[in-house]
Amino acid sequence: MNSNELNGDPLPKIAVLLSAYNEEDKISDTINSIINQTYKSLKIYLVDDFSSDSTAYLMECYKTDRRIKVISNKFNKGLTKSLYDTVKIIKEPYIARIDSGDFWRPDKIEKQVKELLIDPNIVLIGTQTDYYDTISGTQGRSNFPISDLEIRKAFFYGRGVNSHSMIIFKNILNYRKEMLYSQDLDLYMRLAEFGKVICLNEVLGSTQISSDGISSRKKALQMTYINICYLNLVRRTQGREESFNRNDKIFLKKFLYRISQPTYKKYIKSSHNKEYLAAYLFLIFSCIVNPYFLIGYLNRATRYLFIEHTKLYRGYLKKYSFQE
Repeated sequence: MNSNELNGDPLPKIAVLLSAYNEEDKISDTINSIINQTYKSLKIYLVDDFSSDSTAYLMECYKTDRRIKVISNKFNKGLTKSLYDTVKIIKEPYIARIDSGDFWRPDKIEKQVKELLIDPNIVLIGTQTDYYDTISGTQGRSNFPISDLEIRKAFFYGRGVNSHSMIIFKNILNYRKEMLYSQDLDLYMRLAEFGKVICLNEVLGSTQISSDGISSRKKALQMTYINICYLNLVRRTQGREESFNRNDKIFLKKFLYRISQPTYKKYIKSSHNKEYLAAYLFLIFSCIVNPYFLIGYLNRATRYLFIEHTKLYRGYLKKYSFQE
């Protein structure tokens, strides 16, 4: 898509945000998938978070592309602060975030922009993704909810609503520095209070699920912050003040998540491979080793079964839903 218009409508410039720390082995392939997009109206922000390897150098190698701006942090800020500081300076009307190690198909942004032009009420649009790891290759396809109503329901019962590397969101809100983990989910939930949230039911990229990733190393903290997202969604719906107090036994959680991680990884891999019997067995064993898994799944199952009948959920839809 090289024209400045589509069906007579001006094309919005999309800001692409990639923040990385010590990702020299992955960064080039990810950047190549960005610059090879058929949609050319991009401003690409490459943020090096004070890496000790060649990540910053590799980013600098792409500066011959005038669309690219390289930002080098003077110290290691961490992901949330790097995202927050960069979004503050982004002027483009939409932002697409991607992690190093993830990839986009060439027409990914083009197809999303077409939907944005059709419906200006959309504030967030995702796509389905293929999951892969560096050892076994493709591990399966996502099955994210696709309609505005399905995504809002998923917010309440704890189902994943998208891979953040597949999202484009309207530049009307920023990340919150208090959210050290699950910062994307917190942003999605708040954006949904300003417009429609949808997902294209088409695989337009690949997401890495390496066991060395942040989600595996910090599972306990991630689950804690997911719960904060949910509780703050409830508080906003009820008109109450939000809280970022973790208020839990984080050290015990970290220990239990660490010892249950090998079995849980086998559960994830079996699920993606559609080996459902093996997946359920690994999940049961994970729940035996780590009761927090069991508590989390029971909470989500209860919400899923009964959420549509609750006054809270009906009040949320009445307040925020953007159905046509």
